[in-house]
Amino acid sequence: MKRFIYFAVGIALSIGAAYLGMRGSSGTEVAEGRPQKAGSTVYLPAGNQGEPELKPKPLPIASRDKRRQAEAVIGALIKPGEGKKSPLPPGTRLRSVSVESDLATADFSRELVDNFPGGSQWESLVVESLVLSLTRIEGIRQVQILVEGEKVESLGEHIEIAQPLTREMVAPAR
Repeated sequence: MKRFIYFAVGIALSIGAAYLGMRGSSGTEVAEGRPQKAGSTVYLPAGNQGEPELKPKPLPIASRDKRRQAEAVIGALIKPGEGKKSPLPPGTRLRSVSVESDLATADFSRELVDNFPGGSQWESLVVESLVLSLTRIEGIRQVQILVEGEKVESLGEHIEIAQPLTREMVAPAR
């Protein structure tokens, strides 16, 4: 009888292990051998108003689709949560985002430029936050920033953003 119980327990454990192996350790479905649960990092302003700096914040994302991940990242930059400050000007909305090959193109509402507070430090903070956050998504190496569907030269006349930007271009040391 003991052998039968050990045999039954062994079979049950094998079936359970096989089930977890098919679903991934977090219990999410597996596609192409990878769990569907993903995560990224957003870079948000921290420190005092005079000298803000960007600090990384982990962001769990429930999709492996790059476009949906990019939407989630930008959403977290626009509304970063309690006690956090958005690097984007007030009223800024994401109109659309697309990902083709290694390029993420983010199209923002006019408020990105119209409500920009000015200053080279804040312009750098906005651009770095967008580029660093989006290029943390696996496979994205470049970011094109659009306003109302059009390329703009800059947000505040300090940083050229008419062409796609890479992580190395905006923050070489990171």
